[in-house]
Amino acid sequence: MAKLKKHGPNIGPLNSQDAIAREMGRLYRLCRKKQLDSIEGWRLTATLERLGKCLETHAIEKRISDIEKVLMARQTHEGAWSLIGLRSSGKRAR
Repeated sequence: MAKLKKHGPNIGPLNSQDAIAREMGRLYRLCRKKQLDSIEGWRLTATLERLGKCLETHAIEKRISDIEKVLMARQTHEGAWSLIGLRSSGKRAR
């Protein structure tokens, strides 16, 4: 198995949009100071951008799932009341 090259210091977890933005800013500053090749900086930034999109998509999917759970619980709740002839407000259905 080939050994992987290490590309610099440990940057910590990239598990939030904020952490990704900080790392992108760090890369930008390194490129501006000529401490990082601009092509390498672009490549790493593009990777971070894709990671950010994955995190965003995951967050949206989780929110949709949470909304669906609430709606299903509401439907189940309404269905239970209708079985005994009541509305969810406790009044008899006409």
